[in-house]
Amino acid sequence: MRTLHLKIKVPSWFPTSHDLRQYKRRFKMWLFPPRCVDCNKCVKTSSFYWKQRNRIGTHPMGYKNCKADFAIRASRPYCARCMKWFLHNLSKETGNCTICETKNVPVLGYTFIKEPANVITFLWHWWNGSTFCMTCIDELLDKGEPATDVYTTKIINGKAVTVPDFY
Repeated sequence: MRTLHLKIKVPSWFPTSHDLRQYKRRFKMWLFPPRCVDCNKCVKTSSFYWKQRNRIGTHPMGYKNCKADFAIRASRPYCARCMKWFLHNLSKETGNCTICETKNVPVLGYTFIKEPANVITFLWHWWNGSTFCMTCIDELLDKGEPATDVYTTKIINGKAVTVPDFY
């Protein structure tokens, strides 16, 4: 039996306060699912990014054929189509792509936009200070998947496993 601060005995089957917060969050998501800010299409989660696992490219330190995750994180929820349209309409500078090493192409890096307030971060191999060409970004949005860095612990086959939690 668990006890509260008031020394009231609570049955062990009763959910904890953490469980109750999870139920509330899931119920709220069921009632009001997160949507893309442009096309109003349902998206998987309100706090997410687009991720392509095990992408092969060049490490920012210069090492060739590194296998790492390539991701785009935006502070506003976008579906892949709207994210691609939004990124193509941003002003770009000419530079070298960190992953495919193409030279003198339009590239994007960390972007902060005041109106509408939006921050876009590109992550490659635990590093977010690089620039990427639109070909690599389009490939990520076409082949990548929505991911989240909010995790929860679930019991699967008697083992506690950490799994991504979309909300």
